[in-house]
Amino acid sequence: MTAARPDEHPEPVLPIEVVSLSDEVLTVFVRGEIDLTEAGELRAVLSDACAGPHRTVIVDLSGVGFMGSSGMGVLAQQSAALEEAGRTMQICGSQPRLLRAFEVTGLDQVLDITQ
Repeated sequence: MTAARPDEHPEPVLPIEVVSLSDEVLTVFVRGEIDLTEAGELRAVLSDACAGPHRTVIVDLSGVGFMGSSGMGVLAQQSAALEEAGRTMQICGSQPRLLRAFEVTGLDQVLDITQ
């Protein structure tokens, strides 16, 4: 096993892919588990995605097996920021376990969640 050199950048902790589907819609595909460590990376990517001109930002969570409260907070904050700007965030592809977590926290009433 070789150690990473100091000048090498480590791989991102959370695999995230951002795809512009049109001038109106941007999709953010998230995979992995989102806890406190990964929430900062999710926040950074979503902030960049939400800063663009797209009217709708879709966050596809079909590859997410677990999301802690810090990740859910990131989604709520970014959704509110978009809403203030007259834009929308849609959450899709959530696994049943994740949907249940949104229900327990009440975020299913705040976020636009579709399956």
